[in-house]
Amino acid sequence: MRKIFAVRGVADSGKSTILLSLITQIRNQYLGRFTILHEEDLVNVNGVQDVFLIVEIQGIHIGFFTEGDWFHKTRDALLIMEEFNCQIMIFSCRTRMSSFKAIEEFVASRNINQVNIYRTYINATPPANDIQQNQILRELNLLLLGINQTT
Repeated sequence: MRKIFAVRGVADSGKSTILLSLITQIRNQYLGRFTILHEEDLVNVNGVQDVFLIVEIQGIHIGFFTEGDWFHKTRDALLIMEEFNCQIMIFSCRTRMSSFKAIEEFVASRNINQVNIYRTYINATPPANDIQQNQILRELNLLLLGINQTT
């Protein structure tokens, strides 16, 4: 069973910032206890630093993709995460079209006969702020509850 969590919002709503903060938090919390399986530094068309990261924490593969503007990039990241057998996939995506469509098509193609993938969208609304970011970080951290209970 795979789980996809996507922080969804319009341009400049803080989606990437939220996920980059989550990645920093995961790196600090599991320092020395995770393995990086795949890492790419990306720069989007606006010059913003994004990242594509896949880590293993106690046997659980978790993928992060913060550049959620383009269909083909999101689709390709989904396929790479699938190759790495990621149980948790965390994305940034727009509210409609492009990256949102890539996630929906991926889920639909994998759930033909049974539910193999659950997806949840967490909405980010501009302007990004600490209260909103902390709320989303708390929700995303619930994904890792099982990992926390075994450490």
